[in-house]
Amino acid sequence: MNVSLALTASLYGAAVVNHVEVTALEKDKQGRVCGARVRDLTAGLDGDVAGSRDFSIRAKGVINATGPFTDALEQMDDPERKPIVAPASGAHVMLPGKLCPKNMGILDAATSDGRVVFVLPWQGMTVAGTTDNACEVEREPVAQQSDVDFILNEVSKLLAPESALTRQDVLATWSGIRPLVKDPKAVGNTESLVRSHLVTVSPSGLLTCAGGKWTTYRQMAEDSVDEAIRVFGLKPQRIALPDISGGGLAGFVTTGECRTRRTPVAGAHGYSAALPAQLTEVMGLGEDRLAVTREEVLGDIKASQTRNKDGATSTTGDGGAKKAAEARELEAARDGALASEA
Repeated sequence: MNVSLALTASLYGAAVVNHVEVTALEKDKQGRVCGARVRDLTAGLDGDVAGSRDFSIRAKGVINATGPFTDALEQMDDPERKPIVAPASGAHVMLPGKLCPKNMGILDAATSDGRVVFVLPWQGMTVAGTTDNACEVEREPVAQQSDVDFILNEVSKLLAPESALTRQDVLATWSGIRPLVKDPKAVGNTESLVRSHLVTVSPSGLLTCAGGKWTTYRQMAEDSVDEAIRVFGLKPQRIALPDISGGGLAGFVTTGECRTRRTPVAGAHGYSAALPAQLTEVMGLGEDRLAVTREEVLGDIKASQTRNKDGATSTTGDGGAKKAAEARELEAARDGALASEA
C-alpha cells in the first residue's frame, strides 16, 4: 500500500524520494518554517561523498507526517516542544494454515488482558495478533518474545488442549509501531490519547498530522491538505492529470475540490466485487487461475465468529440459524483438522 501510494503520487507529478533523511528545519528571518535540510542516505553507500552532504529543500510549507518519528521533527522546530506521541508496539505471528481450515477466521475478545486477538487465514498460512504495549521508537522494530508468547497462549485457548501452540509452530514474526497521540488540549489529563488523528500547526508554521491508522489515511490526508491550504496561503489550480490506470481510461481535471475519495491508487483501477466473476466469464479463467480475494483472505464475515467476554461465540451477518449452523460446521472442521494433525 505504501509503495502504491508513492507510485500514484509520482505518476500524478509529485517528486518522491525515499532514503532521504531530514536533518534540520529551515526558517526565514521571521522565524517561519520555509524548508528543510535533508541528506541522501544511499549516496554514502556508493562512496559518493559529495552526494551524501546535506542540502536544502525550500517550500511554502512543511508538513510533518512521520508517524512514530513525529516528535523528532517537532523538536527540530522547537527543542522545548513536549512529546505528543505515545508509541505502542503491535506484534503479529505467522502460524501453520491448518488453524484456519475452509478460510475461517476468529476474533477473540475474551483474552487475559481484554485485548482482541484475531486468527485469520492468509496466503495458505495463518496470521495471529496483536499486542498493544508501550514501547520506544526505533527504526526497525522486532516482535518481542513476550509478545509472541502472549499471542501463542491466547490462540491456544481456542484450540483443543493437545493442539496447544509452541514456539516451534511460529513461522515468522513482525512488529510495527502505532503512533498514538496525546491530546494537547485535554483538560486535567495530559495523558489522554486521541484514537483518531490530530492536525496541529506550530507558532512557526510547522503543520503536523499525527496518530491515525491505515484505515483512515485518506481522511488524514484530506484534513492535512485542507489545513495546509489555509495556513500556507495556497491556491488550488485547475490541472489536467493523466490516466495512470494502464487501461486507456480518461484522465481528469482538478477543480480545487478534494479528490481523494474518488481517486484509486495505482493498481486499483477497474476493481469491483464482481471482478472475479467477470474474469471467469469473459476471460474463461477457472477459479484456480484467480488471485485470492479479500473475502477469502479475511474469511467469510457472514460465517465468522466472535468470542465474547463470557466465553460464548456469536455469528454475525444475515441468515440467523443457517449461518450459525454453518459456523458450527466450520468449527467442527477446524477441530477435526487439528486433531488429525496434532
